[in-house]
Amino acid sequence: MKYLLPLFFSLIVVQTNVFAQPSPGSDHVDVSLISEHMPLAAGQSTTLGFHFDIESGWHTYWRNPGDSGLAARISWELPEGFSTGDIQWPFPGTFEEGHLITYGYKDETLLMQPLSVAASVEPGSYTLEARLEYLVCEAVCLPAFERHSITVEVQSAEQQASGHAGLFGRFRDKLPAEAHDLNPAFTTDEGHIILRLEGALASAFNPETDPLRFYPIADDLVDNTAAQQIQTADGALWMQLRLSRYAHSTPGSVAGVLVHGTEHGNRAFHIESHHP
Repeated sequence: MKYLLPLFFSLIVVQTNVFAQPSPGSDHVDVSLISEHMPLAAGQSTTLGFHFDIESGWHTYWRNPGDSGLAARISWELPEGFSTGDIQWPFPGTFEEGHLITYGYKDETLLMQPLSVAASVEPGSYTLEARLEYLVCEAVCLPAFERHSITVEVQSAEQQASGHAGLFGRFRDKLPAEAHDLNPAFTTDEGHIILRLEGALASAFNPETDPLRFYPIADDLVDNTAAQQIQTADGALWMQLRLSRYAHSTPGSVAGVLVHGTEHGNRAFHIESHHP
């Protein structure tokens, strides 16, 4: 991210009406705005999603893009009585871009946002509009600026699952789970974070066969290119993460997503620990 921000925002300034113009990144990603339920019901909530169908060889970025890139941004224009929550990010993968390591998505992803409909909303049709900005990269990186809209029906009856419900379920399985039994704790030592985890993951983890990676939420916490050293001892799992040159020598907290590969697929956990 540190390397592309000035270029990306200069493009926004130069192109005075970017959302009205074809954007080069859109040629490599097909984005659709969908709802988990249709019709909706006043006083209830659903989930909206931006489904990214990404051309082979290209990728978009996670909330922390790593050493380069930009996370997607979404801004809404909503009728009165409608409100959205934060983006829910599926766990990412890792990409090598020259000497840089970045985090993001290939093939497809679904960025989800909760949508609440106030009880005061009258039955009828409502159009929700969004502006989406993202970066897509292969050998080169291209920005995309897009407008999307979805018309939803609000009824007085219970809301119904839409034809996209299965897609939402599949990507909801890729959201990091809260790791209540991992009891994360960390210290710092000679330019490294030493992260300690307990619980079922620590006891089941096999460092010789199971891939495991920590994805920091803050972009200035760890050196993304450094190997993450992992070992188990005394019923706990220990990860050594090299601090970024931009990081404070003693971070106040460590937060991120831990992705554990198993024979049944990947599992992701949200990890957060504060310095004592």
